[in-house]
Amino acid sequence: MERAQRQSIRLTDRQREVLRLIERGHTNSEIAEMLGISLQGAKWHVRELLGKFGVDSREDLAEAWARSQSGPQRVRSWLSGLAALVSAKTAVSGIAGAAVLTASAAVMVAGSTGPGEDKVPAETIESRPTPVWTPIPAPTPLPDAPGAVWSPEQAYRQAFDVADWALWEAVAPSRFATPFVLESRDYVTGSWNPSVARFDSADGDSYWLADAGTTPDIWAFTWRQNGVALSDGSPATVEIEILVEDDNSAQRWAAARVAIRTPAGQTIAGRSDFRSKAMADAIREATEPAGPTVRVAWLNGLAGGESLGIYPTSTGRWCAVHLDDDGRGASRSCYLSPERPGGGPVGLNAGLGTMAGPGGSRNVVQIAAEEPITRIEVRYPDGQAVLIDLSPAPPETGLPWAFAYFTVEHVSEGFTVVGLDAAGNELARFEQTPPGIAPPLPTSP
Repeated sequence: MERAQRQSIRLTDRQREVLRLIERGHTNSEIAEMLGISLQGAKWHVRELLGKFGVDSREDLAEAWARSQSGPQRVRSWLSGLAALVSAKTAVSGIAGAAVLTASAAVMVAGSTGPGEDKVPAETIESRPTPVWTPIPAPTPLPDAPGAVWSPEQAYRQAFDVADWALWEAVAPSRFATPFVLESRDYVTGSWNPSVARFDSADGDSYWLADAGTTPDIWAFTWRQNGVALSDGSPATVEIEILVEDDNSAQRWAAARVAIRTPAGQTIAGRSDFRSKAMADAIREATEPAGPTVRVAWLNGLAGGESLGIYPTSTGRWCAVHLDDDGRGASRSCYLSPERPGGGPVGLNAGLGTMAGPGGSRNVVQIAAEEPITRIEVRYPDGQAVLIDLSPAPPETGLPWAFAYFTVEHVSEGFTVVGLDAAGNELARFEQTPPGIAPPLPTSP
């Protein structure tokens, strides 16, 4: 690997930690234990590093890493790690800690920059006080967490690993002008959520957490970086939100959300395990009125009483609604569609529902039929049949349909709706099969 290629590899702090431990011969299990991450997380980091360095084995990876850290580059890397260690001790040892760093740096530079030298002397490497784990700089403030198994710093570390994974699962590296690396400085907010059944996301979405009647303890962290250059040169914002369960070792997380957005707020890439908002939006678009409700048929042909109304939605579908004597709506059903209702040569569709009324509940059927169907015949298994006239849709709807709205008996036995033309010829039929017997509910062991 050429030096120019080696220097182009972008690594996170955690990946450098993993590389140092691979170089020392540690297994994935040992790396996971030393870094306080899951075995799954350690394996994932190793796979990522093999791909970044373009090698096939841990031995080749260690050799490639050692070459990339040769000479002054290795000194700078070591000094960076040592600086983090000394800064952690400064509160105790004060100026003396800084003096140790200065003296150690002088020894390392003197031992690595002589003529013909390419690597730091082995005896010096072995004697350096490198910590086993260099913590990801924990942002402040982290959330308070009374009763949590993890400390806020441990939870942040777990979520950071998941966030790094979720980013590259969601967005191809080629979408960015230069490799995007998530850093701790991108941290925005965190929260501790004990015993929750629902979590509201930063983007207005929500995630339902209840599982088999249990409510888990959830850590939530969000990272955001603005002005990230995309491959086409345009800027974007990268936002990542991670939910992890307390004491889960990041082997399973509640949800991960990644969003790449333009300055105008348009999402151009990402992934989300948050589903409530998307589902609610889809339901609302398919069911909420986007125009006035129009009456299309009286119940059982009795003008002045209850009736069937229809209204358009923003998705282009039509919904039906039961209107009481005063014209107030209830019990919507959105089986209607601009496409042919029945799917055959002539469209015919029937919707069965239950309505409450003064005399108790009753079974009602909503009919939508295409021309030239003008009449409906409802046939029961015992041979009885009832003829019902259809009412054409009002002109303002623009629909070439006719409607009927009526009550039916013996629903448990099933019935057949037959569409007839003016001469009594059958053009289409709709079978309402008996509902059958529901299977028994499972019993707890």
